[in-house]
Amino acid sequence: MQAIARYTFVVVLAFAAPAALHAQTSESAQWADRVLSVRSVLGGDAPQWSPDGKQILFASNIGGVPGLSTISPDGGAPAKLTDGLGTVPYQLAQQPKWSPTGEYISYVSEKEAGENNCDIWLFSVRDGRHIRLTTMSARIGTTSWSPDGKSIAFSNSLNGNYDIFTVSVPAGVVTRITNDVRYEVDPVWTPDSRSIVYVRTDEHWVIHEILTVPARGGAPTVITVDPDFFDYNTSVVPAFDAPAISPDGGIVVFKSWRSGWMNYWAVPIGGGT
Repeated sequence: MQAIARYTFVVVLAFAAPAALHAQTSESAQWADRVLSVRSVLGGDAPQWSPDGKQILFASNIGGVPGLSTISPDGGAPAKLTDGLGTVPYQLAQQPKWSPTGEYISYVSEKEAGENNCDIWLFSVRDGRHIRLTTMSARIGTTSWSPDGKSIAFSNSLNGNYDIFTVSVPAGVVTRITNDVRYEVDPVWTPDSRSIVYVRTDEHWVIHEILTVPARGGAPTVITVDPDFFDYNTSVVPAFDAPAISPDGGIVVFKSWRSGWMNYWAVPIGGGT
C-alpha cells in the first residue's frame, strides 16, 4: 500500500485580467482552435513507429469517425488508414500495433464481441481487409507481437481470471499458455520468439512475480519476485507494467519500490541478483 502514499498532486491556477483577455481575444481564439483540432483527432494508446521508420501510426477521430491514421515523422497532413474499428461512436482504436514485417496492424475491438468483451483484429496494410483473429469474446489485457511476426501473445479473462494466450497470424489458432488461479498479464517476447516473459500477481495486487515460459507452452520459471508493489487494476493499465527485455535477451528490466522509491531494476533472465 506504500505506493499510494508517495504521490502528492499540486494544481496551480492562473488568472488574467479582463483587459488582458480582451486584448488577446483574436490570438487566444486562434490558439484554442489549434488545441481543439489536435485533441479531436488524437488519443488512445501511444503512437507506433512503422518497422521501416517512415510512418507513425496513431488512433484518431478524423472526420468524427474512429479509426487509424499515419503521419510522416517530418510532419504534414495525416493519412487515414481505416475507419470503423469499434461499436461506440468516437471510440478510439485499442492497442493498435504494427506487425514486425509491416504487413499488418493489430488492434483490439468490441465490434463483434459485445459490450465489455473484445477480440484481436488485423488490418491488412496491403489490401485494407479487416481479419478477426480471435473469437474468444472476453476482456483482453495487453497484446504483444512476436519478433518474427508469426504470433501475438495476449492476456485474456476467458476463464474468470487472466491467463496468457498466443494466436497465430494470420490463421488465428489460439493456444493457452498459462493456467493459474492468479492473474497472469503483460506478456512480452524474448528476441528469438521462443519464450514469453510475463507478470503474475496475487489476489491482493501486492506480490508480483516475473516469469518466463516457452512460447509453445510448458512449465513457467520464476525470474524474480517483487513482494511489495500495490497494483490494483492490473487487467487494464498496470502500474507495475510489463517487463522490458534487452536486445540480446539476457536481461529483464522492471519497476520496483524496493529501494523506498520507484526505480528501475535489472535481473538476468535466468534469475539471480
